[in-house]
This record gives sequence, structure tokens and C-alpha cells, in this order.
Amino acid sequence: MNVRSIFTLAALLCAAGAALFAADVPVKPGADAGEKTTLNIQGIDYTFVWCPAGEFVMGSPASETGRFASETPHRVTLTRGFWLLESEVTQAMWQNVMGTSVRDQCKKAGGKWVTAAGPEFPIYYITWDEAKAFCDKLSELSGCGITLPTEAEWEYACRAGTKTPYAAENLGDTAWYAENSEYKTHEVKTKAPNAWGLYDMHGNVYEWCLDQYGDLGPEPAADPLATADAATHVYRGGCWDSLARNCRSAFRMKYPATTRLDYTGLRILLVPGTED
Repeated sequence: MNVRSIFTLAALLCAAGAALFAADVPVKPGADAGEKTTLNIQGIDYTFVWCPAGEFVMGSPASETGRFASETPHRVTLTRGFWLLESEVTQAMWQNVMGTSVRDQCKKAGGKWVTAAGPEFPIYYITWDEAKAFCDKLSELSGCGITLPTEAEWEYACRAGTKTPYAAENLGDTAWYAENSEYKTHEVKTKAPNAWGLYDMHGNVYEWCLDQYGDLGPEPAADPLATADAATHVYRGGCWDSLARNCRSAFRMKYPATTRLDYTGLRILLVPGTED
């Protein structure tokens, strides 16, 4: 199923379940980049940022310091805008929907260490399969289409119109990474957001994307969704343990969907729909 089909299906789900939203909550497409909308689901607010349709160059130029060969630059067109959660999914959000704490998730990984715990810290020790299950459950609870962003959507939102390695001149202003994190995760939204109002797109925890891993070619693409390697999925953004080069907007990594790490979480995408 391509991205357009996913959007169409999700929009239908949204329309069918719109009665579950509070009457004053907009679920229509936004107008301008950075516009915000908030859904209250089971007593917890989820604030989303509008990312309009547009074009950008995905990947990195050969001149970019720290780049990897897998970041082949190519023009990408996103034909439909989307709402992206302004922060990484927090531990409070996760436990409210999935019923497990970060310590429970840690035990699934064999009882390794928990760098930080609390309602406003990002959830981690999350597999791709669990991230997808969270989206599915949240869709049921909200009556709207919620999914993981594609890799292209993620990079487009991270860049927020920039073409530089990072979405800010000084990485430390926007990211918790190896040089300033004290080797632990931090509460979300404690660093500056990017130009569209999205927090922690660089650093803190890596974020799973919808795509299976695939090589990026130089050809232009519209609404790409990689399905080349069912064994692996993409995650993006760098983490508290990352060097600066691994926090770049174009940096990409892959792991099996069952991988559970102390620096990998998620961010969710709300598919725009219409109210009844």
C-alpha cells in the first residue's frame, strides 16, 4: 500500500470516528506551517504541528561534514500536509494507552538501565512493532488516523525549510546529545523547537519511522514509502548518546522491527480529516 492509500484509509477512519473528538477540536488540514491543534485523548493532551504539502531535497550533499553514503540527495514531493506531534511520545502518553511504564519496557529488554523516568520524559525501549501498535490503539481511542511518519515526512518536518545539516545554527540549542546530555534522556520540550515549532527532532531519543529500510536513489520521488527490506525499519534524529553527525537532519539508521534499545522511541502523525 502506498502513502496516498494510507492517507486515504486513515482519513476514512477519521471521518467514521469523528464523534469521539471534543466538538471544538479541529481535525481539518491546517493553513500555515507551525499551526497547532490539540486533541485530548483519555485525559492527556496531544499537540500536533501542521506540516504543509511541499517539496524539499532529502538526503545530504557530498560537501556536508559527517555525511554517510546512504544519504543520496534527491528531490521529494509531499502532496499532502500532515499533523506531527510537537514532541516525542512521552512516558505518560505511552502508559496511558499501552499500560506499561518505561521500567516495564526495560524489563522486556533484559533489565538494562533506565536513564530517566517520569511522565514528561520520552518513552524508550520501544520496538517498531510496539510503536505501530501504539498508533493503532490511539487511532481506536481517538477515532482518527494516527500512524508513524514516513522517513521523508520525518526529514521534511525536521528541516522545517532549512537546507543545513541541522535545523538550527547551534545544535546544542535544540538537541540533547552526547556533548550536553550527561548520557541520559531529558524531559521533552526543554530545548528550543525548530522553525515550525517541533521539539527534539534532533537528539534525546531516536524515532521510529513507518518505512522499511531502502537505499535512496537520485531520482525524484512523490510521497515515498520504502518497502524494500521487510527485516528492518528506519529510525531518525539522533539521541542523548549520539555524536553531532548522527543528529543531522539527513542521518538515517536501520534496525529489525523487534529491536529494543534505551535510546529509541517514537513520534506520531495525525492524518488530516474532516469533522462531521
